[in-house]
Amino acid sequence: MAAVTGQASAGESTSVLTRVGQTQRIRALAGAHARRPTSQVSPLANIKSAAKKARQAEKHRQRNVALRTRMRSAIKKAVKATGAGDAAAATTACQAAVPAIDTMVSKGLVHRNKAARHKSRLNKALKALKASKAG
Repeated sequence: MAAVTGQASAGESTSVLTRVGQTQRIRALAGAHARRPTSQVSPLANIKSAAKKARQAEKHRQRNVALRTRMRSAIKKAVKATGAGDAAAATTACQAAVPAIDTMVSKGLVHRNKAARHKSRLNKALKALKASKAG
């Protein structure tokens, strides 16, 4: 109990105190919410099936990150083309972004309402661009 509070009694070893201090310093340096490396699989699994599930979860997480990035890039490309004022490029980019968004919905990465909101905003910006070019 004394080792936790930082007070060592006469019979206790000080190595426990230094280990506790080192752990606190490491946590302080790493930050409260330090992210784990992307390739690290949890070493805590003791059971074979749990270790396999951890490996699968890591693969799925990496795949989901890549797919989500692909969708966001398609949206950004459409927004950039719309902002640039090029109606033809904006139309092409929006036509490429909509299937990418729908694919993420079917894979369960994005909620259908969020997808609808993105598509609606893209179409709204595209219509405004075309209306400003026409009028």
